[in-house]
Amino acid sequence: MRIAQVMAGAAHGGAELFFERMTIALARAGETVLPIIRSEPARIARLRHAGLAPVSLRFGGTLDFFTTPRVAAVLRDFAPNVAIAWMSRAAAHAPRGDWTLVGRLGGYYDLKYFRRCDVLVGNTHGIVRWIVEQGFPSSCTYYLPNFVDDFAFTRPTDPAELGVPSGTPIVLALGRLHTVKGFDTLIHAMTRVPEAHLVIAGEGPERAALESLIGGLDIAARVHLVGWRRDIGGLLKAAAVFVSSSRHEPLGNMILEAFSSATPKIAMR
Repeated sequence: MRIAQVMAGAAHGGAELFFERMTIALARAGETVLPIIRSEPARIARLRHAGLAPVSLRFGGTLDFFTTPRVAAVLRDFAPNVAIAWMSRAAAHAPRGDWTLVGRLGGYYDLKYFRRCDVLVGNTHGIVRWIVEQGFPSSCTYYLPNFVDDFAFTRPTDPAELGVPSGTPIVLALGRLHTVKGFDTLIHAMTRVPEAHLVIAGEGPERAALESLIGGLDIAARVHLVGWRRDIGGLLKAAAVFVSSSRHEPLGNMILEAFSSATPKIAMR
């Protein structure tokens, strides 16, 4: 099987990390896989380390008239059996051809971006039901859940590396620093848990606002924004509890990762 994986995501994010896991897992399973991605040096390096040869393109907005024909040319040369477009931007640039075009949805995206797709895949049953309710044929709509790494035997990250004193309970949160993740609510809640430290592993546009909130609540000594990390299993193993504070989360890979590590979980809704 020849599979093209098309992703136009950001440098960081849960969907982007799962794209890497899925792409590498398919290659390790013996499939011939070509990643077609937005230029992101760290992602390119990780994919190359796994023995893949990613193609990087611009994947711009509505005024980008070049990416779609370039994706088409790459696909024609590669001649895949299946091309998988991850999320809206990739689907908008992915052309029809002598391959089955699959659109993968990890949220309730506008289906106008997926109009060229032959098949749509949702990673929750709710998303699949929603796709069909929008008028997409049920015979061409499938459920395919995410998977995560096995963290059962991962060694905990050293709390000192995170700025947390030894023996102090860690409340852990993971994800992009975005309003939808509800980290502001979680930070406010930490004023009522004086014996614990909060570690938020992620990066994004809300960093300055969250730093201002932390300072205003006078809890900077107990709340640590540690940036984007690759040692997710170690962080989960070091935590007393993992909290998903998202205001909206169709499927959080972080919840699955917390299950994998056997870390106690609290999820908002």
